[in-house]
Amino acid sequence: MIYSARQAVEDAGSNSSSRMNALARIAFDKHLSDARKHVVGAMKAQAAFWEALQSPRPNIGAMHIILKVMHSSMEASERAFKGLLAINNSSLMVLRMVSYCVAFSVLYVYASACQS
Repeated sequence: MIYSARQAVEDAGSNSSSRMNALARIAFDKHLSDARKHVVGAMKAQAAFWEALQSPRPNIGAMHIILKVMHSSMEASERAFKGLLAINNSSLMVLRMVSYCVAFSVLYVYASACQS
């Protein structure tokens, strides 16, 4: 029931003139799943980065690897968000996720700048 209501709202805001077709729905759900997975991966990498910084003698090599993981996760999430917005650029759920990701990426850029 909840999925049907969400699907109806997403279909109403899709970029096509009518409801989202089955292929667009599958692509939308795939991009949504990918975006969530990669944002969570980036957040976990950021937590690992800050945990590594708390060490009395931080391992710069390990922190560099963690930042690479965070960077690749952020790039992958951005690709997924672009796909989502191409299918439905008025989805409130997607716009909220994008704004959350942008706020997170500000922290990521700050962490990267501190690393330099």
